[in-house]
Amino acid sequence: MTKQSADRFWTIKVMLLGLLTLIGYMSAAVLRNYTMVSFPVVMSASFMAGAMIGVAAAPLIARLTRKPWIALNAAIGTAVATGVVAGAFFILNFALADTSTAHREQAVIERKYRETRYRQKRVSRNRYVRGEPYYEYYFDVRYANGATKAMLVRADRYRRLDAGDTINVDISRGLFGFPVVKK
Repeated sequence: MTKQSADRFWTIKVMLLGLLTLIGYMSAAVLRNYTMVSFPVVMSASFMAGAMIGVAAAPLIARLTRKPWIALNAAIGTAVATGVVAGAFFILNFALADTSTAHREQAVIERKYRETRYRQKRVSRNRYVRGEPYYEYYFDVRYANGATKAMLVRADRYRRLDAGDTINVDISRGLFGFPVVKK
């Protein structure tokens, strides 16, 4: 293997590891609103598992970073493993939810609010500025078990319902036993 192809292979490995880490953290961030579990608890448990995996994987990470610093390699391994463990937990709990336990619960709207987002406007090549505003509409919903979660809703449903109203939500038991909101 030539030096150029070895460098290319190394770059691909680093990019795949970064992509895997990004997918893990992003899926955890997205699916946390659909899972009735405390997000800090899951992330703390993922961090503990990730720290053990990261320390054990430090020699493998050293081959990727090409640096002999054990602390740096263990920290990188911990960050990667934490994202992968958290993402795997949320993805597996949501995707493999038991459909035979699906039922409909009534949830109370605690608060309704909207957030302003801005589109991107292209000014010239490689130059973007903040464009026109648009709104995303949310309900803070309290479920029967006491959990409160934010729920993104369409504008017509937002206008139709008020705080204190009840809505029906489809809930299933997730793979790890934590309830999952299915739309």
